[in-house]
Amino acid sequence: MNSYRKAILRSVVIIMVLALMLGSLSACGGAVSPKNDPPAQNNAAEPSGKDNTASNSTENQVYKSSKETAALIAEADRYYNGVPGEKTDLAKAAELYTKAAELGSPLALYQLSLVSYDGEDWTKVEERMKDYQLRAITIASQAAEQKDPEACLTLGMCLMTTSDPDRGVPYLETVAAGEEPYATMAMIALGDLYRNKNNRDSNALSVDWYEKAINAGSKRAMTLLASHYQVNVGDHNKAVEWYKKAIDAGYKSWYSLAASYIQLKQYENAVDAYRQGIDAGIYACYYGLGNMYYAGGGVERDYIKALENYALYMKNRGSHEGENYIDQNEKRFREYIDKMISSGNVDRDTVIKIMGEGFLK
Repeated sequence: MNSYRKAILRSVVIIMVLALMLGSLSACGGAVSPKNDPPAQNNAAEPSGKDNTASNSTENQVYKSSKETAALIAEADRYYNGVPGEKTDLAKAAELYTKAAELGSPLALYQLSLVSYDGEDWTKVEERMKDYQLRAITIASQAAEQKDPEACLTLGMCLMTTSDPDRGVPYLETVAAGEEPYATMAMIALGDLYRNKNNRDSNALSVDWYEKAINAGSKRAMTLLASHYQVNVGDHNKAVEWYKKAIDAGYKSWYSLAASYIQLKQYENAVDAYRQGIDAGIYACYYGLGNMYYAGGGVERDYIKALENYALYMKNRGSHEGENYIDQNEKRFREYIDKMISSGNVDRDTVIKIMGEGFLK
């Protein structure tokens, strides 16, 4: 999902959460709705339009998490987040989340709101997001009064996207201190929450929660911790350490590993990481390796090899994400190619021969 969609999604969540919960949230198990409000029903918000796949079958009942919904969500998460040896499959993830949502799962509804629906009219996607999140909050608010772990996790994750994410901390901490399958998910959510704050104290807390998730058996948390060290903390030695562990666990984090090597000026290691990433099928590593040949970092400068790698990147990157999509990598190496031509290092005919007929139009 691109940044524009995320921005809209964030605003949608803020509006709905504040409207439903303003001044009424406490630790998991406390009063979630104002005392004078009527009890919320699980089907309080029906989906708009033709999409009724996640209709609720537990009308007039307080939702209670079950092994069945937990198993469906766990399997869906594998396709949504990706796991070692498997590619993400958002369509399959949506299918499994929908099955869990039909059993009343608020967490599945929340996750459905995050699944990207490429190729659809954005207005319809936004409407569906509102429906799913409103229903998730309605169900979770009621079930959290019974200390249901899935409901508490859902509320905590919803509150993470508001202007006051700390309101979600008690919910998430309660779940993190409990049992699986939701404890590790709550640990990761807490790591994300503190990471998003991005200050010295919160960054330390983020490391702590990601490490707890890793100790609980989460391999995905290794990649999150590595990225946190790389992007937020700026400790590239630690980032390298954890990217290597993630790779050993089966994740294809070669491109990110190379980025930290570059920051450490270990250019030969970066080149090696890009090449291993290419062998592992990470097409972005063609772009990275092309840049190394362009700059002469870790390899002898070679503009022809730079062009060849840029061409392979273009060939393997897949389709665009719509008319307004801008590939920032392509934008950057087009600037490099313009400099190659203007400086006389390569001629236009060579560029066209390697990059393709329409590249310079």
